[in-house]
Amino acid sequence: MMNTAKPEPKPAPKKQTVKSATQGAGYTIQVVALSHDRGFSDYAKRLPSDQPLWSNKKMVDGLPWYTLLYGEYPSRDAAKRAIKALPQTIQQYGPFVRDIGKIKRSSTPEMIRVN
Repeated sequence: MMNTAKPEPKPAPKKQTVKSATQGAGYTIQVVALSHDRGFSDYAKRLPSDQPLWSNKKMVDGLPWYTLLYGEYPSRDAAKRAIKALPQTIQQYGPFVRDIGKIKRSSTPEMIRVN
């Protein structure tokens, strides 16, 4: 007997839009997350100016959250070392390493360069 059942159609892939984001894969540091898109300037002023800075809007439980991302590093270890070198006024917020590729592949990435 031949199986005549038609295969289920595959869902269309999700469309991803990344505004002005880092070019390569690597790691960055999430400095802080806020429920509004204002107020990053105070945090940005405390960061060394030798690295790129991004704002990233993401949706969490249907609500927008805005994260401040600092730097671009070739490895997770390099990003961890960079956290230790940040001013104490930034370290108190508990910055942590993020994979840039995972941010770009998320359902709603909107990385916008701040500096």
